[in-house]
Amino acid sequence: PGQLLDSPEVSVVKFDAAPRVDLGGAGIIERLLTPRTQREIQIIHMSVEAHGHGEEEPYTMDCNIESIHVIKGSFVVKTSAEEFTLEAGDTLTFPGAEPHTWHNPTGDSAEVLWVLSGVS
Repeated sequence: PGQLLDSPEVSVVKFDAAPRVDLGGAGIIERLLTPRTQREIQIIHMSVEAHGHGEEEPYTMDCNIESIHVIKGSFVVKTSAEEFTLEAGDTLTFPGAEPHTWHNPTGDSAEVLWVLSGVS
């Protein structure tokens, strides 16, 4: 009976109030769109300047799965095995343990959603 009376946990993060985070790299503004306490999934909005980039050396994230969705512009993700050129509307998904790095290959800005699932 208690389950019927308990309200589900619901959170709203307003974009303008979303905390900035720093996952490394240059030419990026990153905002955490999910609550800081949420560990099952984290969504990060990235505004990437022209030629902005991640770390020089490939890195991994402490999560199960990563998905990258390009909202605007172009975005290149390089994994240990392949390089993926993504355009607006494209989504790339790979294991969090896969070494990778990325960059914006153009002179225009890009907007990207980075989704981390199963964050440790």
